[in-house]
Amino acid sequence: MYYRLPLATYRVLDLGPGPAAALAARLLGDAGAEVIAVERKPAERTPSFLQLNRDKLACTLDFATPAGASLLHRLVALSDVVVEGCDATERSRLGLDYETLRSIRSDIIVATVRETRAEGTSVSDVVAGTAAASALFVALLHERNTGEGQHIEVDAAQVMKSFGGGASLPSREEALSDRSLRDRLFFEPVAHAREGVVEMPAVPWRLGLTPCHVRLPAPQPGEHSAYVFGGLLGLSDSELAQLQAQGIV
Repeated sequence: MYYRLPLATYRVLDLGPGPAAALAARLLGDAGAEVIAVERKPAERTPSFLQLNRDKLACTLDFATPAGASLLHRLVALSDVVVEGCDATERSRLGLDYETLRSIRSDIIVATVRETRAEGTSVSDVVAGTAAASALFVALLHERNTGEGQHIEVDAAQVMKSFGGGASLPSREEALSDRSLRDRLFFEPVAHAREGVVEMPAVPWRLGLTPCHVRLPAPQPGEHSAYVFGGLLGLSDSELAQLQAQGIV
């Protein structure tokens, strides 16, 4: 039976750079959105990265350069959602503030996810990323009904206080050895080109009509740059080669 996933008509730009923003964008990808992770510098493909960046496409783009910023703004014009976790200074310097992005596309939805900057992925990152995704689902519904975009702000420290959270995440080894999780089909094997088959938590909800599953493994650095810059933005091979020579893509 063929069915279309709930968010299949939406495009999301994931600008990172932290785990909470990555998780928020990934949850939209789990629900069918086309999520493009824009990496300024390729990150190490750790087990955490593989989990946070499944169901995404990837391109590399140094959008701190004028040419890179111009390309990023062109991608914003073709997208419905931008998720970013930059600090205030960098956000202003890179032109990622809501007013700038709204001037490019009036109905854009921007999620600013302020993280704790802890080493690795913390409980607060998971809670904040999930809260941001929930807010994005609501904002997309509002945009569908009214045509209006909006700015979403999620602060990890505030979210943790509102939930009264403080527990720590189990290690990957602890989770994988938990028989009760396996009995509930908590894990899904995902095949990666370089890392092989990696077990990771399945999509965290069960929809009876449009069941979601992991569609794509986490991408390799720049794996979909040709699609993003050539297919979406229409750059020629020579233009792309020039940008590559300059280290912009």
